[in-house]
Amino acid sequence: PKTVTPTAREGHPAPRLTEAAGGLINAIGIPSVGVTAFIADVLPRYVGLGPPLIVSLSADTADAFAAAVAELSAAPVDGLELNLSCPNLEAAGDLFAASAEATQRVVAACRAATALPLWCKLTPIAARPSEVARAAEGAGADALILTNTMPAMAFDAAGRPRLANRTGGLSGAPLKPIVLRLVDEVRRASGLPLIGCGGVADLTDVLDYFAAGATAVAVG
Repeated sequence: PKTVTPTAREGHPAPRLTEAAGGLINAIGIPSVGVTAFIADVLPRYVGLGPPLIVSLSADTADAFAAAVAELSAAPVDGLELNLSCPNLEAAGDLFAASAEATQRVVAACRAATALPLWCKLTPIAARPSEVARAAEGAGADALILTNTMPAMAFDAAGRPRLANRTGGLSGAPLKPIVLRLVDEVRRASGLPLIGCGGVADLTDVLDYFAAGATAVAVG
């Protein structure tokens, strides 16, 4: 399912999507009903469908992450994706996954709160992605997802931002070459399974990710 947050969020105002540079820029802002309502009202629609159910989670602090992980661990889910590539309050809006130290802190707190598999979704803008990957692995992550969108912006013919939030995240074909490099780099630094994410549209894209060292791919 779409990333869930500890409490309800409305997300960003519209317009939230625009095509640009052969891809898609989104500024959705993670709208969410909150973990408690998600477990009660949304999760039952997914249970029993067949594939393992991995719930994606985002929070503003390490403690909030851990508390939500503990709550979700009591629900019928098979694993948790820690969306570490969204802004957090602990570092004035920085991304957890931009810092090895912040990544280690969040993953360690979540690892202590659950026995479920933990997948960590990283960012393409980390200055030292290998260090972030090793920090996640050392703190108890079971797999890494490479990667989230790339910060981007687009303007209309009148010179106005196309998104109400001004900036958003670029996905699709333009992201793929960036992520292939990241997968190749992280593969040489970490022994964890890697899930390639970004621009997967056909078999060639899948095989490219496997050639770079990915264990699996994700399709948005």
